[in-house]
Amino acid sequence: MAVFRKESLLVAGAALLLLSSSQVEARLGEPRSDEVSERSLFQVNPDFLRFCGMAINQEAGNGFDQTDLAHAVSFAGQGKVWQYNWDAHRKVEYPFVQYVPMLKYPGYDVNTLPPPGANGGSGTVVKGWNEPDDAGQAGADWNLRSNPAAYVGVWTDQMRQAEAKGYKTFVSPAMAQDTCWLDHFLKACEGYQDCRRFVTHIAFHRYRTDCGSYTADPNNMGFRDDLSYLLSYYRLMKKYNARGFNIQGLVFDEIGCYSGGWLADEWQNQRYLEQFFRDTIVRVKQGDQGAMEKIRNTQWIMPKGPDAHAVGNYWVGQCHGEVGGPNAGAESVLAIQSLVTVAWFSIHQGRNYLFNKGTGTGLSPVGETYFTACRQVDAAAQPFTMNSLMLGASVRLRNVASGRTLVLPNDQTRGEIAAASADLLQLVPEGDGYRIKLAGNKVLPGQAASSIADLELYANERQDRADGFGADSTANTLSTGLWKLHEGQDEFHVKVQNLLSNRWLYEEASQLVGATNNEQEAGDWRVEIVPADELTALAQAIAASPEAVAAAAAAAVEGVVAAATATEVPAAAGAETAPPLAETAASKEVFP
Repeated sequence: MAVFRKESLLVAGAALLLLSSSQVEARLGEPRSDEVSERSLFQVNPDFLRFCGMAINQEAGNGFDQTDLAHAVSFAGQGKVWQYNWDAHRKVEYPFVQYVPMLKYPGYDVNTLPPPGANGGSGTVVKGWNEPDDAGQAGADWNLRSNPAAYVGVWTDQMRQAEAKGYKTFVSPAMAQDTCWLDHFLKACEGYQDCRRFVTHIAFHRYRTDCGSYTADPNNMGFRDDLSYLLSYYRLMKKYNARGFNIQGLVFDEIGCYSGGWLADEWQNQRYLEQFFRDTIVRVKQGDQGAMEKIRNTQWIMPKGPDAHAVGNYWVGQCHGEVGGPNAGAESVLAIQSLVTVAWFSIHQGRNYLFNKGTGTGLSPVGETYFTACRQVDAAAQPFTMNSLMLGASVRLRNVASGRTLVLPNDQTRGEIAAASADLLQLVPEGDGYRIKLAGNKVLPGQAASSIADLELYANERQDRADGFGADSTANTLSTGLWKLHEGQDEFHVKVQNLLSNRWLYEEASQLVGATNNEQEAGDWRVEIVPADELTALAQAIAASPEAVAAAAAAAVEGVVAAATATEVPAAAGAETAPPLAETAASKEVFP
């Protein structure tokens, strides 16, 4: 029988080296606002259980009507698609298609919003302004287009009125292309009373002018440009969640091809749809390792800047590509995984690119490709634990009661895990569960990085509490190392249950940690993503002085933490200088 004490298994960890004493107290005490926003990313918002949408309206002689929606449902499945039309009311409806209303511009009459239940489905999403950075849309108001900070009060008032009508999910102003506009808007929102809670998702649009030659290849500038664009919004989400927002995902709600003042030819839309949507976005959402590895290895990914907090006021034309850094590829995968929904744009003069009533399915080739891909991304089947921001990331599993993080036991420490253990974990999906694995090597007192690397948590059958509980190599825990994460006391917490033994991860007043057969004793835990910059600094600290890591973490267990400053990471010698990036996603002037 192995007995593991809380001082050993639950510890703040070596990352305390990177925090001031006040930050450490905050992390070990009540959750801060940035921790709440990070935890909230762990749940899939029920309003976005439909991954594929349609940006479409009855106009330009396109013949859009109820039969088109019926064909979409017939092909994609009931409850799999949603639609919006840049208005507060739908003009075309069908029972199994959710409609999402929009407040198209500042000053739009919120009283025109219908009751949420009237929109089909959960119906509590409201979309914000349409392209305030585009002169042909909400940005026709020069004051809005040139001074985003001046409009956060208007935004807050409109969304507060929508909330009073029953809406709960508030999608940001949808950008045509200027990520810097949104950065400055959110910067101002951060300091405006009540504004932060009225941005739950970030929305943006994308139209390419090079669809006919587009390939999802790292050597294709258009492909790198798209990854750069997605990464820009992902980093905004991360940045503002660290500043107290609760942004739960990205909404890509207009995508298509543009040419000569209107949409490009159908074959160009088909090519872009196949290359970028089906073979990139959908495959990453499905966990395709080949697609993800290709993106991780892509060079010259250049998100837009400069950072609004590093410059003064916003001005039109401020945005430009900046060097993405060594993690740009990996973060681009996370950006795609954080997409909660997309919507293909389908309006053309005299026709509709998704639908064709003259075919057997009622869909065009573009429509068949799109809705076939929609069937493959079944967001409704994803449990809240499958929020992909957690997958592949280094995380800590923090006990809610104690505020300390789980450290994996192992044979070399004879059941007593030293306070110096700098365990970062990964949740590795497998079947219906996850393996809770050590990310990297374990650090032991007075040693350099140890060879103890292949560890994962297990709980054997027909045992209880500390008996049959610990961590071992994957080869020895094939069946006992799978865990399921259940929703805990609220949407921000989880309970952890072993799939084989049905035992629950817990702690008790005697400071023991183990796996219990009694669900009532199960502890609540929260999963926290470890930021990339913290990982880099932590790796440097461990490499430079594992003894210092040991001392700091040991002091933390005793409640005494000295303030320490992370060493800045210098740029690597010979680092590449970014080439100029052509802007190929044109803004449009005539769309709704």
